[in-house]
Amino acid sequence: MAAVAASSADPPESKTAVAPGSTADCRKTRSGRLMAAMTGSRAARPRHAAPPLPPRPGAGGALAPPPSESTSLLSTLFVLGKVSVTNGLPARLSDATQGRRCDSVGAVAISSQNRKVWRRPGLRSGAETFRICAFNAQRLTLAKVAREPVLDTLVKILARCDITVLQEVVDSSDSAIPLLLRELNRFGDSGPYASHSSLLLGRSTYKEKYVYIYRSHEAEVRDSYVYEDQGDLFTREPFVCWFSLHSKVLPSLVLVPLHTTPKAVETELNALYDVFLDASGRWQTKDVILLGDFNADCASLTKKRLDDLVLRTQAGFHWAIADGVDTTVRASTHCTYDRIVLHGEHLQSLLRGAAAFDFPQSFGLTEQEALNISDHYPVEVDLALSQAAHGVQPPGLATLWLSLLLPLLALQLGLVA
Repeated sequence: MAAVAASSADPPESKTAVAPGSTADCRKTRSGRLMAAMTGSRAARPRHAAPPLPPRPGAGGALAPPPSESTSLLSTLFVLGKVSVTNGLPARLSDATQGRRCDSVGAVAISSQNRKVWRRPGLRSGAETFRICAFNAQRLTLAKVAREPVLDTLVKILARCDITVLQEVVDSSDSAIPLLLRELNRFGDSGPYASHSSLLLGRSTYKEKYVYIYRSHEAEVRDSYVYEDQGDLFTREPFVCWFSLHSKVLPSLVLVPLHTTPKAVETELNALYDVFLDASGRWQTKDVILLGDFNADCASLTKKRLDDLVLRTQAGFHWAIADGVDTTVRASTHCTYDRIVLHGEHLQSLLRGAAAFDFPQSFGLTEQEALNISDHYPVEVDLALSQAAHGVQPPGLATLWLSLLLPLLALQLGLVA
């Protein structure tokens, strides 16, 4: 059975009051926090300022839905009491027209002038897409997570994603993920995050876990199971998870992760089709994502054998991470080991982007520093789950006012006539 670990952000710590949005308010360092976190101390712990994360699609500037025809009849800006309405939208607007504010990870003060970003409830400021990631964290143990540079980088990687499937979690103490979650939930406004983990899986003394790290206010685990591998085809059986999403566009989604063994890539990937059939039949859904370190390239799998896979020959599957995308950290390798495969016409219609995230370049790490984290890049897909991103404009306040005012105006004109 799967074990669930959840954590929420800690209560505010008492500290000297500072002006909201000031440099002092935005700067935090983590020096001295790590050991205190491991021992459960709640004393104030500063942190190092992190570099700004790369923008996600739709998250860099204003991405408000276009004005409706009814809105264009009025001024593009209403001020009703304390509520601003721009382009027909009520003021779920983060107005940073004055001074400085903290960015989405709460670590770097940035200057914003005349900038408004529409906020959909449940998403970070400006985020119009839902990001799903898969990351082979390479022998993730408590000792590895306890190294501050590693922990800092892992937190920044996870904070970019709404759901991440971690692979190669080999921690037998069950302490690495709680420590990682604790730091992640203290990282600005990126959380709250929770985790959902399998037991250690494997045929020998070497075993790994699949661990889901997800934003608990945007997704909930409805059900999960470890696939019953009757033919013993998998070294690490997929840990299948069914999520409820806080989205009318895509209310639920099934994720099927797999970390193949290089010696049996073809066998395991063909068997993954059976896992897909089992999961989609169990929960009666076509919206399924297969993802993970498939080892589906280079010496592990030739191009011809790749094209002969059932997941390639069967209709309905879209390999979002395309052949030729380098998912490895080492400059000496160029292999598309890590993959994300989407099934379902509706799910595929929501796809807005897919990539391998070059975290060494984004975070200014040398190759050796990056290899201390992993020899793999995370891979990710962005889905348009908000109404704005999907082209559905929520009714604006100006539109509602028009519906009330126009009948009164017509009545008044009729009386005058």
